[in-house]
Amino acid sequence: MIALPDSPSGADLVAAIRAAAQASGVAIYQFARPLSRYPASWLDQTGKAASPKPQTIERVHALLKGEPVPPPPANNFQSPRSAAIDREALEAADRRAQARRLTTRHPLPLDRPQPTPVIAIDIDRRPQAMSREPCFRCQVRGDLGCAHQLPFDPAAH
Repeated sequence: MIALPDSPSGADLVAAIRAAAQASGVAIYQFARPLSRYPASWLDQTGKAASPKPQTIERVHALLKGEPVPPPPANNFQSPRSAAIDREALEAADRRAQARRLTTRHPLPLDRPQPTPVIAIDIDRRPQAMSREPCFRCQVRGDLGCAHQLPFDPAAH
């Protein structure tokens, strides 16, 4: 068995795994397979660690001794703040449900003042035709009107 220092760095762990794999005549990635599903990236990341976690050191010790490797620690990335956010979301959902239960079908009173109607003003800026003569642009008769002028109104002239 390869001995490790008391507080090994990540590089020390990778060097010990490499030496044990070489001594047993197995490829390093196959030897490190019990540590991770992706041993190449695991070895790369562990080699960069200045002070690996105690669980990692324990798992490497078990691998070097030939014992069963304990499972990796759980990746619990939830912060205490996320629990507060979840609680606030649940409280907001409860408030919405309570408001739905207490709301009537007509949330506004029926005797409320009605809005004033908007008067539709027809703003047609086309000039009025001066006679029944056709439009000089599109040749439509003046008493019919077109896109360029309003229809001719004999009462207006």
